[in-house]
Amino acid sequence: MSTFSPQSPPTPAMFALDQPMLFQPQPDWADWSMELDVTADAAGAGLGHLVQALDDIQQCLLILLTTPKGSDPFRPTFGADLFRWIDAPIDIATANLAREAAVAIQTWERRAVFESLSVAPIDATDQSGSHLQLTVSWRPSTGGELQILSFAIGGN
Repeated sequence: MSTFSPQSPPTPAMFALDQPMLFQPQPDWADWSMELDVTADAAGAGLGHLVQALDDIQQCLLILLTTPKGSDPFRPTFGADLFRWIDAPIDIATANLAREAAVAIQTWERRAVFESLSVAPIDATDQSGSHLQLTVSWRPSTGGELQILSFAIGGN
């Protein structure tokens, strides 16, 4: 088998189809991430374990929606500006939060289809919108059951 070095040009023998491939292409659906949850359950799941399929999409959506735009220097448009609407009145914030989430998911997470977003103040007596509980409904782009992602912004 021939080897390639910067001093020698590539030869057709280097690209022969009967040679074993050093890199095997992976199908698009074989996606996974490391779990970011620092709490471990009884089965030992937690930080550093693999998450796959719907759990991977759910984790990617949470990262996407809680990352402010401009905070990733290599992808300045990655994220959603949900934090811009924290102090807005609930009726104004809800429409803008839904728009931000829908655009971010359509742009950055092709494996998910945005369905809806509901917003509720964490403190029921506080209507300022300073601490919000967001619930995003989404479906896998390949079809399937409605999934729910719930998280808080603006609070401890």
